[in-house]
Amino acid sequence: MLRGKASTAIISVINGTLSAKEIEAEFRRIVGSDVWKWNARQIADGKFTMRFPNSKMVSNYSQFKLEMKTSNVQLLIEPWCSSIGAKGQLQQGWFRVRGIPTDQRNLRTIAKIGGLVGKTISIDEKTRYSHEFVRIKIACKDIYAIPETVESTLGVFIYDFAFELEEDAEQKEHRLKSGVKIHEYEPQPSPKKQNMDYYTI
Repeated sequence: MLRGKASTAIISVINGTLSAKEIEAEFRRIVGSDVWKWNARQIADGKFTMRFPNSKMVSNYSQFKLEMKTSNVQLLIEPWCSSIGAKGQLQQGWFRVRGIPTDQRNLRTIAKIGGLVGKTISIDEKTRYSHEFVRIKIACKDIYAIPETVESTLGVFIYDFAFELEEDAEQKEHRLKSGVKIHEYEPQPSPKKQNMDYYTI
């Protein structure tokens, strides 16, 4: 009996076509049917998921392409991850955000201000009460398309929040412009300053 915690893998069919049943039969032939119940499930054209007895076996098979004995078809085996099937991946960047009132810089409000233009990933705690700006790491489809200024409200007051991307030399070649999103958020009581460099959302 093979020991270890079961692990799911992604199986990609290369140079041909196979069904889930054929993949199951191949692993019954290679490993055996008495130690594991092989059950493949198709998730896309040429792609399947299948549980293995343990992660070590997945790792071992992922080192090479498995060739079928009866055809020229090859199988590429990779550990499963949550990004499988994702349409794409968000870009991330650090932004210097100006215009946040000092008395409203609780983490929840800062996170929601970052949420005006994307998804707040982290807050630089060292700049949380800075007079100049608060550094916020933001994820979005295009970090170069975030507008320089966004109008929004805190309570019954209207503010302009300025977003400045911290760019390196390579990033500066891809600058773009975009529109403005407007949301309304209520101010929250400011908690005690946390003893950390970055607050991750």
